[in-house]
Amino acid sequence: MKIFEAKTLSPKLRAFLTGTGHVVVGAQRTILVIVNVVIALAMFFEVILRLANMSLLGLEDFVMYIVVWLYFIGVSYGAYRGTHYRGEMVTLFTRNAKVLELLRGLFGFISTGLMLTMVYFAIRYFLFAISVGERSATLGISSAFAIASLVLGFSLASWYFFVEAIKHLRDSRQSKAELEEFHKQEMLRKLEEAGL
Repeated sequence: MKIFEAKTLSPKLRAFLTGTGHVVVGAQRTILVIVNVVIALAMFFEVILRLANMSLLGLEDFVMYIVVWLYFIGVSYGAYRGTHYRGEMVTLFTRNAKVLELLRGLFGFISTGLMLTMVYFAIRYFLFAISVGERSATLGISSAFAIASLVLGFSLASWYFFVEAIKHLRDSRQSKAELEEFHKQEMLRKLEEAGL
């Protein structure tokens, strides 16, 4: 997300925000890799144990808690990359690049609001799980561990949607020719990433 390259930000603030963003995204990637490796190893051991007619009590419980982290950190990383699903029906009604950017900005703020609502309910659920001491049946792992992934994932996704909304509003101030060239280059980049 290139929003922190705006000329209106002081160089020190821009460097801080960009550096912090790189650290957060790097942490997300690291969590995703570690969680994927742990899940793969756990499933491998589960298959081996079942072939030997054995079972490791609580392994499924453990994997379930880890999969929740995979899912919700994946949600936030998808929001960062802009690879989340969008229902952009507005392109059927207008091809005006400025209008499209304005509408994408509006949709970004709506997405931010929805994600912040999810953050609110995730925090309430997290606090409830802590207050009642909810734990898994076999391993006794606090459910707050899994619910924390909701809070973190939704918080990061809401931030990324907010940044994306501001970017689209800023882009809507460009000239029509600049926007059309930008969209053409963006489409070519996405096709290249998809291997087409």
